[in-house]
Amino acid sequence: MQPTTAALAESIGVSRRTVLRELPAVEQWMQAAGAHFVRNPGKGLLLDEAPERRDALRTQLNSGDRKELSRAERRQQLLTRLLSEQEPCKTAVLARALGVSESTLSADLDELETKLHPYRVEMFRRPGVGVWLQGDASSYRRVVSALLRSSMPEKELAEVLCGRMPENEIFSTLLDTKTAEKVWAVLQQFEQEEQLHLPDAGFLALAIHCTLTIQQLRQGGDKGSAPRGLRPAGNHAARLVAALNRAFGLTLPPEEAQYLELYLAAYLGAEDPWGSAQEMELRNLEAALIREMEKALHTDLSGYTSLRDDLYCHLRPMLLRVEQNIRTENPQLDTIRTAYPGLWKATRAACDAVQQQFVLPAISDDEAAYLAMHFGAVLEQNAMFRLRLRVVVACPLGMGSSRFLASRLGNEFPSLQVEGCCSVRELNAADLCRRKIDFIISTVPLELDYPAVCIRM
Repeated sequence: MQPTTAALAESIGVSRRTVLRELPAVEQWMQAAGAHFVRNPGKGLLLDEAPERRDALRTQLNSGDRKELSRAERRQQLLTRLLSEQEPCKTAVLARALGVSESTLSADLDELETKLHPYRVEMFRRPGVGVWLQGDASSYRRVVSALLRSSMPEKELAEVLCGRMPENEIFSTLLDTKTAEKVWAVLQQFEQEEQLHLPDAGFLALAIHCTLTIQQLRQGGDKGSAPRGLRPAGNHAARLVAALNRAFGLTLPPEEAQYLELYLAAYLGAEDPWGSAQEMELRNLEAALIREMEKALHTDLSGYTSLRDDLYCHLRPMLLRVEQNIRTENPQLDTIRTAYPGLWKATRAACDAVQQQFVLPAISDDEAAYLAMHFGAVLEQNAMFRLRLRVVVACPLGMGSSRFLASRLGNEFPSLQVEGCCSVRELNAADLCRRKIDFIISTVPLELDYPAVCIRM
């Protein structure tokens, strides 16, 4: 008797959708092993091999080299599974799939539950039933967006920013590749037509948000209500909604224009979303941060004139993200904590102090680490050297990390003259040649036809 996908799913405690998703990989393994595996629509699945051959395949499968996942990778895969399933997952099935004991799985679930709380997604665990997540559509989008960004190595991140979808299991499970590619193209054209330039981190967040929104609408998912306190959508957001509607042949609800207005403001920072009357308060916040850092580091920062303007530009979108619970992952958080403990301790304390003084929502460690990069950049400046080689620094993680890297390079390599920082998507060979740039220093491999050096931060 040939088992159907539904019967097979029931026998191993997963959904039929999960079986269908995993079948192509099973077929590929069978083909490589020389086995005759048949899928008969309407009839079922058949491994057409003699019992001895089946035993040999089972031995080969069990003895095959299995990549041992790190704890972070294991938890990423676990969260991916929970987000993609439409029904409870048995803990025994999850533990077996990840190759861990149920006690280790329980510890992983505890950690994920803590991380999900700020996103307003709840985890439920019931003996005999399984584990599942619950939250509205907008909360799911925020969790998926954070997971995708944290799961992509820098090389894949650079490819995604250029519109090439990676062969990443987590990415392909949570995002429909064809939808994502079309969204990337729409956003790139939108930037050109509107003469805007989103930072790489903002472009990625917006692209993932739009892709997930379109997927949910196609599936009939609940859109949820728009965040409170938003103005009516401006022209930029309205035109982006129109472009997405034309590209996908659907009608996004009015609330989506408000979401997109929020995302554009949170990453562009071109307009003060609270109005010009609040400029003085924002300047006071910037000055208070500098005072707290001077006190903690016993350093005079008054001589760095660019620091105030850089902080001001960074704080406007950052406060909007904090206010509206748009969480951003900082891949350099652990590096800042371990390699620059003094800088990190001072920045974290300064954030806590101004949060209390100005009655702000909680400033996450990820956001605090971006602020630490701004302070780290000016602290590592060394003006005693006259530099010779002209370089630009490119980093997909944002301008704060680019400037931080530029300052470190200037401090450690006095023969380098850093002529500017930019995102990976901004690089243009003709422009670099016109500016007589000797080479690019990047944190990711580049395909640009121009001399470049790739380094690890």
